Amino acid sequence: MKLYPLSSVQIALLIVFIAIADLFTYIQGSLVPFTFRPYTYLLFVIVMLLVYFFFVKPVDAMALAGTLALVLGVIAIILVIVQDVVIAYRLSYRTPVVILGAIIGPYIAGWIYKCTIGK
Repeated sequence: MKLYPLSSVQIALLIVFIAIADLFTYIQGSLVPFTFRPYTYLLFVIVMLLVYFFFVKPVDAMALAGTLALVLGVIAIILVIVQDVVIAYRLSYRTPVVILGAIIGPYIAGWIYKCTIGK
């Protein structure tokens, strides 16, 4: 797998997007009906990552998607362990959705970016 080098500004922007997506997972509980939550989360992650792709303007979108999938997958697993297991002592429907969204979302956003920009 080819890793895409991220600058410090890109890493800072990614951290902000991660914080917004994590906040969204809790806010959507009061805004979105239970049956639609996994779909809205995945859609939100894809839109956020697509915006991230347009900010970064990568030379190789799929290399950036692979790097983001690796980084976000590890971060999602850490967040699930800390927030759901250590703090709340529970696993919920959102556990696999958050992890899968973090891994699949970058590839979908990268593919959409690649199709729209042509890089």
